[in-house]
Amino acid sequence: RLPLTVAGRRDKRLKPCTMDGQALDRLSSGCEGMETSFTVLTDASPRAVFAALTDVMHWPEFMPGVTAVEMESRGDLKAGDQFFEARRRFGLERSEEIVVETMTPPRRFTLICGRSALTITRRDFAIGFTGNETELRATHSVEPRNFLGRLVRPFARIAAPAIEQRLEADLMAIKAEAERRSS
Repeated sequence: RLPLTVAGRRDKRLKPCTMDGQALDRLSSGCEGMETSFTVLTDASPRAVFAALTDVMHWPEFMPGVTAVEMESRGDLKAGDQFFEARRRFGLERSEEIVVETMTPPRRFTLICGRSALTITRRDFAIGFTGNETELRATHSVEPRNFLGRLVRPFARIAAPAIEQRLEADLMAIKAEAERRSS
């Protein structure tokens, strides 16, 4: 595992599901998904952090395991855009379709990394300013879409250590790239 900075914190908890406004994604009240979060502090400005985070075409140059990114659209990245990320995991390269759900410069960037009939997987990045440092918080959540989606929760727990390791490595890479761009 990559070491977290002194300011790094880990949070793992079950939380009530929250979904976007799409009726198909609505869940019955009271269901719970799995969420894991990491927070780091950086000397880079919020704008530099957001720029590194949303520069998806250059992720293969600084994001661990990402070998390629292919955009579906041209121009500046915006909510609704889709791209494919090829990433090496467990010795195998796997491509995944990712949709930009929200993009609010320089504060928030949310990706839908997996949408199946059972679950929705999101990666949410929130950027804040505390004192002289920028706080970057990454949250990975798996939310069931229906009763069967709740049944896969034990499998999500089995995969949790690998997901946590990847999220932590991605966060540290974004931090390093933002600091490099700021110097």
